[in-house]
Amino acid sequence: MTIYAQYDRSGTIHALVSVRAPKDKQVGMMMVPKTGHFMAEIEGLALKTDPPSIEEVRAIAGRHKIATVIPRTKLTR
Repeated sequence: MTIYAQYDRSGTIHALVSVRAPKDKQVGMMMVPKTGHFMAEIEGLALKTDPPSIEEVRAIAGRHKIATVIPRTKLTR
């Protein structure tokens, strides 16, 4: 199972998305976050239940922040 977080520039998590697919199959999806939000895969997240319960997901989102926030960049020539 893969877990993605939608978060803002301060690292506050606004949503968690879990995706389950067979290991031998490739699955594609597209997530469109709100303006000013970002999406990232969460690595090493140990869940107590499979699939995770709503209470567990809410607790994770409420107690944690994203440690490395995407920096602002610009293109130059």
